Amino acid sequence: SLHYHRRLVEMSYPTVVLGLEDGEGQVIRAPIGRVAESSPAWGVTEAGKPAETRLRVVERRGRLTLVELEPVTGRTNQLRIHCAHVGHPIVGDEWYAPAGGPRLCLHAARLAFRHPAHNASMVFVSPLPAEVAALVQRRPTKNLRRIVARGARKFYDAFQHGHAVKPNALDGCWGEDSDRY
Repeated sequence: SLHYHRRLVEMSYPTVVLGLEDGEGQVIRAPIGRVAESSPAWGVTEAGKPAETRLRVVERRGRLTLVELEPVTGRTNQLRIHCAHVGHPIVGDEWYAPAGGPRLCLHAARLAFRHPAHNASMVFVSPLPAEVAALVQRRPTKNLRRIVARGARKFYDAFQHGHAVKPNALDGCWGEDSDRY
């Protein structure tokens, strides 16, 4: 918890959203809190706590956009709320903006942090589920190649090959599937 609040934890969520996100991405800053007598109980509200999400476009296909989400803060349902708030609900999200799909197309693909006891780098990667990948599957595009060039090889491999690849021993250890909700 302390590591998270000090922003020492890195998380990456490849997500399929409805609609075409303009540009290469954005930073979403919208306070999140309980919304009285509402279902779902959490949403964007002036009285909420500050919340920030980084959204980066990976690939566009038809009416869908594959984005990579990075929560800077850790509010309840933050990624789902923020995507719906900017008009791009997550495919399969029945709570915040029903957008049909095979399932909730939000996936915890990468978690990285320093172990609190021995300070070793810990990295856990989970491949993109087949039903999510099928929505945007095709040959690598220029955007996917650019991700690789910027050093995000782990995300690219998980997306393209359906499994994690450990580039070298200095990257810590890889966990099992971590997309439990």
